[in-house]
Amino acid sequence: MKMNKSTSFEDAARVWLSIKRLEVKGNTYAESYDRTINKILLPRMQGCKLGDIDRLYVADLMNELADIYSDSTLNKCQLVLKGIMKEATYAGAQLVPLPRIKVRSKIGLQQKRTYSETEATQLRQYCHTHPWGLSVQLMLDLGLRCSEMLALRWEDLDLKAGTVKINRGCVDINGKPVVDVPKSKSSIRELPIPADLTTQLRHLERGSIHSGYVINTGEKLMTPANYTKRYNRLFADLEIETALRRLSPHELRHTCGTLLYQRTGDLYAVSKFLGHSSVAITAKYYVHSDVEMLRERLGI
Repeated sequence: MKMNKSTSFEDAARVWLSIKRLEVKGNTYAESYDRTINKILLPRMQGCKLGDIDRLYVADLMNELADIYSDSTLNKCQLVLKGIMKEATYAGAQLVPLPRIKVRSKIGLQQKRTYSETEATQLRQYCHTHPWGLSVQLMLDLGLRCSEMLALRWEDLDLKAGTVKINRGCVDINGKPVVDVPKSKSSIRELPIPADLTTQLRHLERGSIHSGYVINTGEKLMTPANYTKRYNRLFADLEIETALRRLSPHELRHTCGTLLYQRTGDLYAVSKFLGHSSVAITAKYYVHSDVEMLRERLGI
């Protein structure tokens, strides 16, 4: 497709996405590129032409996004914009390269909420009685991303040894569920399964047809987006019986990392368990300060 300054940003973005779809893994495409363009940039750039996008335009856009999104999302948006403009230049548009705009998020680093050990135990016990409880327990006890939980197959489990291999994720790409390898090598990992969860899986396995996914057993695969309805149903039922507040699926993963660190004090082991690419990520985003834990560890 030939492009010029009158080409719409949306058309240029669609071309760039079609190329990225061929170049990167499905999880990376869905989480880093498709979401950034379709959920963040395009809703704010409707009717925009390539020739309209200059330093001032990007600065105004980034300042608007800074009220809503984190620094990492702002950086991702600028990288995507730069990639689209570069591709348009290859396609014939005579455009001035975009400089990087130095902008900081106005929302700051928002600490994720987590459950205490007592609250996690309460949720775990409720999960034993609910039709969707196992999906929640997999995220809570193994720190799985929602996409990893939905892609888990019986063949990934060794219940005799009490281990599970995490090697794929289920995401939505252009409205269709796609199961693909994770976006980073560190996300591929083998984990020990807690005894309580192993018991739950063994109980379910006895009634299973052993022919597919542990959770995703319907005719059409669920992605994190349409799993949310069932997740919310569990917590709506839970709230009728308890005062336990509702956390997001990713906050269950934060809870897992936080509680593991509180029990062990081993940041490296927690990082490996969660499948992070570096210990720095674990320390920055998943380990939450707890005064009593610090008092006990430091003897103060």
